[in-house]
Amino acid sequence: MVKQTRKSPLAVVQISRTVTVIRFHVCLLFVFFASTILATLPSNVLFTSTAGSTVRMPINIIANQSFGYFTKPPQSDQIGLYVRDGDGRISDAMITPQSKYQNFLGVSRRQRTQGPEYAMIARLVGSWTDCNRGAESCVEDGFRLSAFEIKTPSPIPTICGDALITSETPTKWAYRDLVDYQYVVVAMAHVKVDCDSGVFAPDIQTRADGGE
Repeated sequence: MVKQTRKSPLAVVQISRTVTVIRFHVCLLFVFFASTILATLPSNVLFTSTAGSTVRMPINIIANQSFGYFTKPPQSDQIGLYVRDGDGRISDAMITPQSKYQNFLGVSRRQRTQGPEYAMIARLVGSWTDCNRGAESCVEDGFRLSAFEIKTPSPIPTICGDALITSETPTKWAYRDLVDYQYVVVAMAHVKVDCDSGVFAPDIQTRADGGE
């Protein structure tokens, strides 16, 4: 017959105190990290950036989270990209955000090349056309504009053929029930990008012309 050992009341009390101390420290850490997050958030519907400044200032000095460095205002302009195939069908050609399942939830890095590629193509565009209407309406009109013939500036192109590049701004939250579109196209440019003739490097070409 196995004899069961019973813990003494003193050991039980010590274990209980240890568990209580651990829980207390975990709660303190949670409160500290939650405070650093709240203290570094920008002005919002709950409080302004100046509210509780006597508490926020020391926390920002000790443990500034600097969320503004990693994020951008949600109402800032965004880029748009649309392509038209041989049958005239128009589709969204953006391969971001990174959380898409096609990007393996961010594991793939190919989508990171599209932003610089877009910027280089936008720099080569001669002029932009204003629209200031919903994206669907503007995109249809945009493909009727004269197209700029451009040779791809990217060694890993994601923008090829008949395309429309746009600068868009999100519809303000206050107007969400007044319009049936989520984005307003501020400006657009119709381009035809040649991806079959190699990469166009404008900076290298300029240096070659200058004899350097």
